[in-house]
Amino acid sequence: MKYGNRIRFKELITNKQYRAIIILVFYFFFFAILVIGARASLNKKSTISEEVKQKTSVRQIKGFSNIKSANFNYKYTLNIDDEMYIYEGKKYDNKDSYTLTVGKDIKNYVQVDDFSFEIKNKEKVLTDKPIYYLDFFDAALLEKIIENSSLKGDGVYSIDNIILNKLLNLQLGVSNKLENDIMLSYVDGNVTRIDINYTNFINSINKNIKKVLLTLEYKDFGQVLDFDVQSDN
Repeated sequence: MKYGNRIRFKELITNKQYRAIIILVFYFFFFAILVIGARASLNKKSTISEEVKQKTSVRQIKGFSNIKSANFNYKYTLNIDDEMYIYEGKKYDNKDSYTLTVGKDIKNYVQVDDFSFEIKNKEKVLTDKPIYYLDFFDAALLEKIIENSSLKGDGVYSIDNIILNKLLNLQLGVSNKLENDIMLSYVDGNVTRIDINYTNFINSINKNIKKVLLTLEYKDFGQVLDFDVQSDN
């Protein structure tokens, strides 16, 4: 009986039709195992990533609610090698009205969504957004930067150049992991000031720049009245 079974099996594997079926079945199970293993690995990574994201988000969201509500007065001070760029204005929903002061030069701007206008002789002229290096008007971007930073102490964080470059999607080829310090200041649990030292990041892009400091100050949450950018100066 055993010998007969061996004969049948030998005939089975030498038959081209049956051999093709056996090979197909083998590859089916082989790839099925690979797919199952890959899915399990991805699910595990996704679960871990989501847990980390949730823990980080819970730590940060509570301080940014007023800034994300987009109703406040602000002052943004950018210090590049001791040359000061001061943005001072108000924000309501998707609109901004502000002045940019550089030395003795003062310019007025209004902005709606991604459209920026400079006010010249009471006329509004479409222009590029007057931002140097980074879009610090974007509260969601700032929050994302801090969410991806390492907590160093009470309100003190740092983010390395590679992570920052990925978040900004600048594709600048920054390859070093030098840290950029961030400090948050709170009033009644809300972020009212953010100090960011971008020196290491900008210096990786432009060696001629030795210092880049950014200070973002927020106040009067919920107290800014709606305004018309067509008539506001």
